[in-house]
Amino acid sequence: MTQVSIPGGLLFTSNPGNGGSVTTLTLDATAEKIVFHGRVYLEGRGPGPKTISAAGGGSISFLTGACTFADGGTTLEIGLQDIDTAAGPVARGDGTFDVSKVLTGGGGGLTTAAWNTISMTGGSGSKSLSHGDLVCVTFDLTARAGSDSVIISFTPGRGSGFGVGVTSFLGGVWAASANSVGNVVITFDDGTIGGLDMGGFYSAYTADSFTNASNPDERGLIFQVPWDCKIDALVMTAGGEGTNSDCTVHLYSDPLGTPVSMANIPLLGEQTVQTFVNPQTVFPLPAEISLSKNTDYCVALRATTTGNNVRSMALTFADANYRKLIPGGTQMRRGERQNDTGAFSATTTSIPIAGVRISSLDDGTGSGTGGGMVFGG
Repeated sequence: MTQVSIPGGLLFTSNPGNGGSVTTLTLDATAEKIVFHGRVYLEGRGPGPKTISAAGGGSISFLTGACTFADGGTTLEIGLQDIDTAAGPVARGDGTFDVSKVLTGGGGGLTTAAWNTISMTGGSGSKSLSHGDLVCVTFDLTARAGSDSVIISFTPGRGSGFGVGVTSFLGGVWAASANSVGNVVITFDDGTIGGLDMGGFYSAYTADSFTNASNPDERGLIFQVPWDCKIDALVMTAGGEGTNSDCTVHLYSDPLGTPVSMANIPLLGEQTVQTFVNPQTVFPLPAEISLSKNTDYCVALRATTTGNNVRSMALTFADANYRKLIPGGTQMRRGERQNDTGAFSATTTSIPIAGVRISSLDDGTGSGTGGGMVFGG
């Protein structure tokens, strides 16, 4: 078998295709609605169909903002609808919940400013979905009393296409939230999880700021590739906060055993472009490096000065199983260590946005179990 070069390269990162500080919409009047539209991404891509029902205990998980949900006269219905094929644009639900649960204000069913998991038990209906099916996750404020308001969070991404994005019915008008995708996980009755393809499913998108006086002073992504391949660049959300934000991006083999640096790229604080939320940055290597399938590697950012922080970005998941929906799957882990010494420690619910650019792939057979990769324009 031989390595086949990939023109332009192929990014293999922990970013599922979105990522950014969450955006919110507010429901504060009767009959207002927020709708996440998208195509279902099932873990492992199926097989389907998978069923979520009031009788089977499936659930819908999402992120709220700072809600007030205290009045017993307020009701919020959460569930799944089909996309209307007659009304629109903008896209919207068809108004009929196939499966849903009604929450009542003051009843403790909705947690403010947190990742919520709402079981359909005690609700009504049933819906079966296969990988790729269009669906709406709808939040409908069926009644509002007192000063209650419900704030639902979503994320910047590749939304606003045919049946993909976030729309709302607020103040009597349907409108779209440009370039946005839903932030949601559907757990089916059999425990299979799914999301909206290229959507979000994280409870926080946060900056990880540190210096070489911090503990740990080196933080990164442990990952595996599912094929023998070559890479020509490291990828990381990396930036600085001043002239003393010097750091190094490393690639290590055997991070959980005896780490060996396979490549390192020094960075100077004076060369950072922005000092706030940082996009993914590609750091080309002087020569291609071969990676072996099903083997641990780590792309890490190590602070080398004090005085100013270096910064990377990370996704936080309420459940480590949600990693089944990201590129690289559950082999993606957070790695940390101190003073360039010893093995990295690994955790699974906070994943730095990092990875590699694959320059060629073995032309043999292989399979992937994670959330896939973007290969295209």
